[in-house]
Amino acid sequence: FKCSDCDFGAACKWSLDNHVKAVHLKEKPFKCSLCDYCTARKCYLVDHEKAVHLKEKPFKCSLCEFCSACKRNVLKHSKFICVFHISMKVQLES
Repeated sequence: FKCSDCDFGAACKWSLDNHVKAVHLKEKPFKCSLCDYCTARKCYLVDHEKAVHLKEKPFKCSLCEFCSACKRNVLKHSKFICVFHISMKVQLES
């Protein structure tokens, strides 16, 4: 399923529908009861509540001290920040 407004493609229609609502229609139906934060995805609201209001950050980068309430943030951080810095350091030392 292809988005008619951008290059996004999805394997199923509900995923495309969610993309259109969140990205192009800017719908954010999930609202935090403790602050003004709102999001298009319930899982992001849960992560926000854990990190911001409960101060829970159980996921830790194996390469540095970075911690997060959500595992996907640590995986992105490790892949794009730590691995990048490590490869740059190795190139500079060579």
